[in-house]
Amino acid sequence: MTARELIGEIADGDENLLGKYQKALTRFDLFSPINATKLREQVATHMVERGEYSLT
Repeated sequence: MTARELIGEIADGDENLLGKYQKALTRFDLFSPINATKLREQVATHMVERGEYSLT
């Protein structure tokens, strides 16, 4: 079952509710999550290699 199918089942014929759920799902479709921990590690590694980030 896809998210859109699930939304249709949850809304159960209520057009206003269905529209709200579809808008919410569209917002999630636009969101691209990132791995912030991995990104921070890459930045820290780069800074250490350049000698511009002191660990002490």
